[in-house]
This record gives sequence, C-alpha cells and structure tokens, in this order.
Amino acid sequence: MDDSVTTTIEHDGSVDAASTHDDPRVARTHDAVHEAGRQLLVESGPAAVTHAAIATAARLSRTTLYKYWPTRFELLAEICHAAKPDAMVMPTGDVRTDLVQMTSRVAENFADRESLKMFVSMLAQSQWDDDARSAQAAMIGVGISDLAAILEAGEQSGQLPSGIDPRHAATRLLGPLFFGATVLDDDRFRDGEPEAIVDDWLASIRD
Repeated sequence: MDDSVTTTIEHDGSVDAASTHDDPRVARTHDAVHEAGRQLLVESGPAAVTHAAIATAARLSRTTLYKYWPTRFELLAEICHAAKPDAMVMPTGDVRTDLVQMTSRVAENFADRESLKMFVSMLAQSQWDDDARSAQAAMIGVGISDLAAILEAGEQSGQLPSGIDPRHAATRLLGPLFFGATVLDDDRFRDGEPEAIVDDWLASIRD
C-alpha cells in the first residue's frame, strides 16, 4: 500500500487533496518539501522551484521527490496547496453570509504578504511557464469550485437567479480585492470592503 501524499488534478482544474499517511518519516519528508518550496517561492519565485533545488534545500534525494511528485507541475501544485490549505466552503443557506465569508477569507490571504507574493509570482511566471500555469489553474480551480457550490445553493433556495457563471462571478467578487491588494496596496480592500463588494454584486444580479 502506498502511504505517500500525492496531488491529483480534477477535470475542472481543482486540486484533489492528497491521501493521508501514517508513517512519520513520510510526513517529515512532505513537511520539509513544503517548507523549502515556500521559501524558494517567496525568495526567488516559481522559476526557482525545481526537483534539484528542493532536494538541496530540503536535504532530500531527487529520487524521493520524483517518487511522490513525478513532474514539476505536481511539485508546484503541492507546495502551493500546502501553503494555504483552505477547507472546502460549506454553504450555510444564507448566500450573503457565505459570499462575505469567502471574500473575507481571500482578503485575509492577500493581507498575508508572503501569500500574496507567492500568488503574484505564480501568476506572473505562468505567462510563459507551462508548469506554473497548470499549478496556478489548479489552485484557482479550488476557489472556483467553492464559489460554484455557494452559487448553486443560492439558486436552489431561490436567493439567486439561475445560470450564474462562477468564473464571471469570481471576477466581479474577487477582482477588486486582488487589484486593491496588489496595484493599490490599499488596506480598505482587506477590512470592510468584502461586504460592500458582495452587496454591490448581489444588487446588480437582482436588478
């Protein structure tokens, strides 16, 4: 039986959380990779994340890394997922509450300078790096899936009209937070702004 933790990508681009393991040696291996990978991402960006660099930084053999993450894409996806392992959002039945909770969580992530730096560097590198693009798409897919679950629950309860595209909704709901945190570096987009963004979006689709 394989006790490793692996990262798989669903058809919608989301990361399927890895299977658990009981061997403390395997756990230490993954923890070392996560720590080394996060440090490399923050200090040097995704281009610096390779099997060789992680092996050196984490003091592991390349054979071990290739056993658990055969491709650089899987290695990047694992490191990004471990850096911010957000749990799946479970809709409460109140669409506004759920959307505010989700956008507030995103705002908190952007408020963390290391997390923001990792996200922005991955986004920039993905313009010409296929592995970074795939890993970035996988992580974004997780958030889109969470939002889709909230929207579906809202449609079923009659709180939202049917046919809302989750990706379009994400652009409207999360785009201002990203712009505010990166371009404007404005704290207002991290504090009370999520509620205002959600209310504006809800008003626009209900008109």
